[in-house]
Amino acid sequence: MDKHFKKLCLDLLEGNTSTVEENELLGFLADSEGRREFFELEEFWSSVHNPDVSQLKEFRKIKREITGKQRLCRAVFPAVSVAAMALILFLLRPSVESSSDSRQQLEQIVLSTQCLEQRTEMLPDGTKVSLNSASSISYAADFCTNREVILSGEAYFDVAKDSLHRFTVKARDNEISVYGTKFNVCAYGDATSVTAALVEGSIVFSNDALTMIMKPGEVLNYDCSTGAVFKKTADVGSYISWMSGRLDYESISLSDLFARLSSVYSLDIRYSAAKYAQSRFRISLNIKEPIDNILHAVATITPIRWTRDGNVISIMEL
Repeated sequence: MDKHFKKLCLDLLEGNTSTVEENELLGFLADSEGRREFFELEEFWSSVHNPDVSQLKEFRKIKREITGKQRLCRAVFPAVSVAAMALILFLLRPSVESSSDSRQQLEQIVLSTQCLEQRTEMLPDGTKVSLNSASSISYAADFCTNREVILSGEAYFDVAKDSLHRFTVKARDNEISVYGTKFNVCAYGDATSVTAALVEGSIVFSNDALTMIMKPGEVLNYDCSTGAVFKKTADVGSYISWMSGRLDYESISLSDLFARLSSVYSLDIRYSAAKYAQSRFRISLNIKEPIDNILHAVATITPIRWTRDGNVISIMEL
């Protein structure tokens, strides 16, 4: 590994790479020798995350070799740095995989919730998963060596760290892969999009058409019908407020709000934006309340009325 790519590797582990540099590094790591050298450097990096004096001296020596400068490295590294390793690890770390045929024969464990029910469970590898209303995950009996779950609905994952076995969430032809981090995925079957919100660590969102890296505080929205993808920095707390029985948004459109309520309450809420198409609202709702109470609360901030026919609610502007 030459000095340029060694510097890119260290910058990645410190969370200081740009998107262009990350793509350049991925190209370099397509080579098996490049991967081997990266993992050697990554193992050393991990050992100095909480460094003693001798480790700091050795790390400074490597930094001087790369940069040619005598500056001191920081004794306290940013939290995002270690998490950035997932970018490379999820793609390149070897793991033992069963054949698809044998995996299909394994027992499938299913965890699910009913409408307006929430539950939190510990998976066999120590990962904690919280399921939102009308959601489910399934995984195979060999989960600890093949950490893959299939999600329908919404879930928050606090993934147990395991550098040898990546953790993968499959949701509507998309994959979110990590080694140990905290994130939320919303992928209801009747919704138009899949949304991932990263609280801590690093994840890679991918499908047949794209691969995108996410860092803490970022939210990614993928439109399943058009393939459009949008990633932004946001208050991720609003994306996990459902865990405390609330929907809290600093800024949300009525269209997005009603789509969210449709998923939470397992209803078909129909709304065509007109006068308020460009309006955004700050809102806090208790989703333990009946849907009529929720709609009355919304009507206090914007004039609407609604009719209900079974599972279908039609919203009209006034």
